[in-house]
Amino acid sequence: MKTIRSAAVLAAVATLGLGIAASAATASPTATDAGGSTTASTLAFNREEERMARDLYAALAATYDQARPMSMITRSETQHFDSIGTLLSTHDVTDPSAGLPAGTYAFPELQALYDGWLAKGSTSINAAYQV
Repeated sequence: MKTIRSAAVLAAVATLGLGIAASAATASPTATDAGGSTTASTLAFNREEERMARDLYAALAATYDQARPMSMITRSETQHFDSIGTLLSTHDVTDPSAGLPAGTYAFPELQALYDGWLAKGSTSINAAYQV
């Protein structure tokens, strides 16, 4: 039952992204075994992915005087980040985000996305909306 529940939770978590996972799909781990190491890898990646999204929206909101929707999305990404944190604890997975400042990520593919999207979004408010 726990394996089925874990698989269902991972499936629900996978649907939370806002397109970030699609951009990093070739490098991100996949959950093939709800009780194995791929679960830990998936949770760790998702934790950093949610933090990266939160940090990106927060940086863009700060750049554009708390413009919506960036300022609103930041709150949602924080909730996603916290939810993944709960799953990390439940599955006894080390938090890859621990001790890392905003704008710095454990996964190089997420670091590249953040850097590129922040650079693009910082050029104009319209570019930020596209990001």
